[in-house]
Amino acid sequence: MASRRSRLGACLFVCAVLGGCARMPTITETPTVSTPPPTSTTAPPIVVTIPAPGAGEATGALQPTPTPTTPTPTTANHRATTTRPMAASPPGPGIAPPVPPPAPAPTTAPLSFVPGETDLRAALLTPAELPAGFADAPGAIGFGSLADCPILADDPPGATASVTAAFVDEAAGLTMTETLLQFNEHTAGAMATFATLPTACARFDGSLLGIDLVFTTAALSAATVGDRSVAVRMTIATPDGTVLFWQDVLVAAHGGTVIMVSMVNLTGDPATIEAVARRAVDKVSARW
Repeated sequence: MASRRSRLGACLFVCAVLGGCARMPTITETPTVSTPPPTSTTAPPIVVTIPAPGAGEATGALQPTPTPTTPTPTTANHRATTTRPMAASPPGPGIAPPVPPPAPAPTTAPLSFVPGETDLRAALLTPAELPAGFADAPGAIGFGSLADCPILADDPPGATASVTAAFVDEAAGLTMTETLLQFNEHTAGAMATFATLPTACARFDGSLLGIDLVFTTAALSAATVGDRSVAVRMTIATPDGTVLFWQDVLVAAHGGTVIMVSMVNLTGDPATIEAVARRAVDKVSARW
């Protein structure tokens, strides 16, 4: 708190009582008649405010005057008695100095961004970001059934949001899907589940476009994509063992997001899916 100090001027209070007395006669002197003194009257006290003299100023006789409300200097030798602001003096002994207010508490660091379905959908690849020849194929989503492989038929536990896009290159006979799933702190568990595909879904029955087929799953050699990744190849054949095509699946993690790219092809070349998966991870990582 700022200390407040008062500036005081010197004040002199003069109280005059008016009166008189007669001179008493002596034995050797002839008494004279003195004029009767006026009736003694007690006058009300007169208060006079005298400003403190400055250095070098002489103090003169006091003249009783009515008390002014605001002394107004009439000459250069009179000093103003108005109160002026003064700088705060250091605290005296035993007086604690003013304590400044505490600094604002630091702002708590914001939580990590958790994308929702809208964010995931905006991070999906578009045909312009795929190899030439691909176009949107929304009707290709769900065109088959992989119910006998629960890992691929349903999202692993812990997913908070998921979106899927499908593309087709009719001239090359390629069908591709991209799925983004948000697992947050469950990402490691989800990736561990996908890593069991070669054993959990080593062989299972499924269908594509209403045709009964047999799927055989094995690990696929591919470079690591994202934080960590799992790649498998499913060989798709008729019940009598005739191989029709291959379906490569590459699952990569970036933070709490899992990126799954699946491509059905006729050549069995894994180079395309690896390149597309890397581009998909790059797009996600550029957003969060």
